[in-house]
Amino acid sequence: MTRRGLGGLVAGLLLACGGASPGGRVDGLVGTRARMLEDGGLVAAGEHIDDALLLAILADPRVPDLRDVELADNAITVVGVQALLDHAKTAGLRALHLGSNPLGDAGLVALAGSSRLANVERLLLGNVGATSAGVAALAGTRNASALTMVELGYQAVGDHGAVALVGLPAGTLLLQKAGIGGVGARALLAGAAATSLTLDENPIGAGGLVGLTALAPTLMSLSLKQTALGPADAAALAALPAPALRHLSLAYADLGDDGVHAIAGAPWLGQLKSLDLTGTRASAAAYAALRAAWGERGGLSAG
Repeated sequence: MTRRGLGGLVAGLLLACGGASPGGRVDGLVGTRARMLEDGGLVAAGEHIDDALLLAILADPRVPDLRDVELADNAITVVGVQALLDHAKTAGLRALHLGSNPLGDAGLVALAGSSRLANVERLLLGNVGATSAGVAALAGTRNASALTMVELGYQAVGDHGAVALVGLPAGTLLLQKAGIGGVGARALLAGAAATSLTLDENPIGAGGLVGLTALAPTLMSLSLKQTALGPADAAALAALPAPALRHLSLAYADLGDDGVHAIAGAPWLGQLKSLDLTGTRASAAAYAALRAAWGERGGLSAG
């Protein structure tokens, strides 16, 4: 949908709402959140808010300028997103949580094209029905310099979307269950700007990390839980320099003895503050060797 088409839909919603509160719904939502609103926060998850109701809330004179908008699990579409981004009350927006709304790719495209994104630090867009096309549009925006956290999990990001996200300047990147395979995982591990990367429940598969040539030098925390990795993947990780790595999870990977021994021999093992190898299907002897290499410090989960 074009920006002009979105503008027409937003205008229609404004007309339908009369530019004011439609009554009890807005009164109830705004009235019970007065203290949060005073602090610039609109928190209304799971309240069946659609585009028209969102417009009415924003138009209510009791709603001040907003810095933190959390509207997860509602019925907001690209029309509501565009209205939110265009509204005078969101000029100072810093955090936006729209997960589990039917935004689709169009919603991500609208966000990518808005100058309001330039000041947003936390952007949570999990389970919004986006695909790699919308993710790529968001990743390519020039309006994302302030981002410290981005969540895009539980939708079809895929390898194409993952590769596009390599250049996104976000400190924390959350991509759980996003259809990412070995190609996307290798690209992110090698080149992402993130300091914390979560790829849990993606179909990376055994051998998916084989061929990885580097780990991003900024990467401090890496979670690869339930990604069906094998011993060769553990060996691939263990062979690479990881100067910043402090936290690693390979929980529920089928690493076996060879994989656990590879991690136990990794040159960066001593710098880790936490290591989770729960459910990695190795022998008691392999886990014992890992514990011996780890030493007396805390932070190790294995077995």
